[in-house]
Amino acid sequence: MNSSPSENQIDKPLVRQRFARSLDTYNEAACVQREMAHELLRTLVEATQGRRLYPRIVEAGCGTGILTECMEKALEYEELRLIDIVPECGRFHLKRKKAAFIAGDVENVELPGQNDLFAANAVFQWAENQQALLDKIKRSLNARGVLAFTTFGPENLREIGELTGGRLHYATMDEWRNMLQKAGFTILKLYEKRQTMLFETPLDILRHLKATGVKLDIEPDGNTYLPGGRTDAPGGNATAGANAGIGGPNCSIVCNLLKINKLQHKYTILPQPRIWRGR
Repeated sequence: MNSSPSENQIDKPLVRQRFARSLDTYNEAACVQREMAHELLRTLVEATQGRRLYPRIVEAGCGTGILTECMEKALEYEELRLIDIVPECGRFHLKRKKAAFIAGDVENVELPGQNDLFAANAVFQWAENQQALLDKIKRSLNARGVLAFTTFGPENLREIGELTGGRLHYATMDEWRNMLQKAGFTILKLYEKRQTMLFETPLDILRHLKATGVKLDIEPDGNTYLPGGRTDAPGGNATAGANAGIGGPNCSIVCNLLKINKLQHKYTILPQPRIWRGR
């Protein structure tokens, strides 16, 4: 049991390894994450009354660049710092203008300061301590800085969790609201949205998850093992999860028998004077 709603026990080396293996298939399979990224940017612009100038931007969990490309098209900036736990992601960003790639875990690397925007798409669910991460991000923003993120919600992989007995902890809207306010953010926009994806067979579900860096393993002893730890429920091993925020999207994957309903989004916009505004 987690000691607090903001905490997860996660095997970060395993997460890094699995995402590294999925880099060549991620862009095609991550249709939900792509939609989340587009909506995050639309919500950011709306919540800040059309603001598009953010001289210093940091993106956590940049991956192959789905959100990065959206920001390049929609925003104006002078510096773009891209962080990802998978060093191999750097090859997707070599030719980006005004950008620098930082290989590392956003919970542990030193963040540049005086940032105008901190963005993350389907990333925060992988944080071991979400409250501490929000506190850290808040300190990295300047007086008008904004935090924009999307994340998956409590319905994500619910059926798989019920079958295997284990999955990540996905914070609720109220939990995100409380954590953001505790970190000193003013919430400009916070909302939730559900979207459904249908799969013909359970195997199609597993293939889809694996293509996005999430793998469910069947262990010889019948126990379930997750990057976040071990549970004693028989039937398999599930590794999955995603969170979103701009203060934002909360996505979920819902499995129903041979079909999976994918996803519930939660969107949050937090400023340091505006979206998530820090003081």
